[in-house]
Amino acid sequence: MTMVLGGPWTQEDDARKERVVVHFQTFTLVPSPSDPERSRQMLMDAGLAFTTLILVRAPPTHIDVEYIDDTMRVHRAASGAVYILSRQPFGFRTRAEKTLA
Repeated sequence: MTMVLGGPWTQEDDARKERVVVHFQTFTLVPSPSDPERSRQMLMDAGLAFTTLILVRAPPTHIDVEYIDDTMRVHRAASGAVYILSRQPFGFRTRAEKTLA
């Protein structure tokens, strides 16, 4: 299962080069590509929908990107927590990706 966060981001002129200001506004739960049926069933059992855009209210924050390439990103959140994220192939495209296509 993957949670995809969405929202605008900017890099402020006076900020450190690796700092990105993010404002998460949506998330989508995406079934695992390795076992999509099990993921879907788990979501249905919990009363959740998958690949449905869900609005969230979160204040703007920042992340400091420590490493990024075509397959992964490592960043430190404003809280100090370190996240290691891998790029996953999804069976759907986000609204932003559809707009760019």
